[in-house]
Amino acid sequence: MRDVGDKRLNSVVNFATVGTAAAAARLAVNPYSVAKIWVETGVPGGKSGSFQAMNWI
Repeated sequence: MRDVGDKRLNSVVNFATVGTAAAAARLAVNPYSVAKIWVETGVPGGKSGSFQAMNWI
């Protein structure tokens, strides 16, 4: 049987790596989600469209 996987990455390191990647992804996408909701609900920053909402953020 062939041994597959990297023995240097244990479960703790793997968990930290995945957690860091998930946090970075949420941090990058969150402003776009907020702008989309502003445009959909019509708050003052989003009444002029997506670009104005991003400018407010």
